[in-house]
Amino acid sequence: MSIGLKICSGIGVSHVKRLLGVPFPAWTCRACGTLLLATREELPVDPRLTGPNRPCSCGSTDFDPEQDVMDTWLHHHVRL
Repeated sequence: MSIGLKICSGIGVSHVKRLLGVPFPAWTCRACGTLLLATREELPVDPRLTGPNRPCSCGSTDFDPEQDVMDTWLHHHVRL
């Protein structure tokens, strides 16, 4: 049974990576590495399913979606 957690380890540090939760509304430009955040008008958005509705400042429209998700305690206190 999976509870949405994955154990990650590296260089003497172990932590738990969350697999389930509310995704951070952000994308990384593949061309220049700039982090592009969703605008208020784009929210709510799942960046793994939908790309941004604008190009990066470098002109690229090729993005990698943010894969991390918010901890459950965080999204209950965020007010938009």
